[in-house]
Amino acid sequence: MIFATVGTHHQPMPRLMDALSHLANEHPELGPFVIQHGSSAMPSGWSGRPMMSRHDMAELLATSSIVIIHCGPATIAEARALGRIPIVVPRAKARGEHVDDHQVRYARRLADLREIILVEDPTDLQGVVLNYGAAIRGLPPATAHDPAAAIAAFEVAVSSLG
Repeated sequence: MIFATVGTHHQPMPRLMDALSHLANEHPELGPFVIQHGSSAMPSGWSGRPMMSRHDMAELLATSSIVIIHCGPATIAEARALGRIPIVVPRAKARGEHVDDHQVRYARRLADLREIILVEDPTDLQGVVLNYGAAIRGLPPATAHDPAAAIAAFEVAVSSLG
């Protein structure tokens, strides 16, 4: 099964939906295909719904052979904690998918750390999915991050506010 999620942001991701439709229609043998599609139109060949509970998302992340994520940090962290190396397609401001390019910057950083497979152009998605096994070979295993350092840094930043 391939699971995709685009989060709950109000701006749709039609270019990703088109790429997902092509993937399902050209390679139905890779399915089933399940998506949490938010405000985007349901891609053809996929089943799913606009919103999902945290429990349903966790179950799909845990049982999918491939996970495609829009670059939601919590979803990426949960996928990695469940042993998945996600394919990440960040929302782009120039495409009207978000208010700025924070997802693009974050995804590039995670790709540099070899924690995700980055796909900035959804027309490349099908090739990445078809070569997923080769793409993850040589990457470190996906694991949960220890939040202690981030929490300590946050505490320092907050305490300096006064």
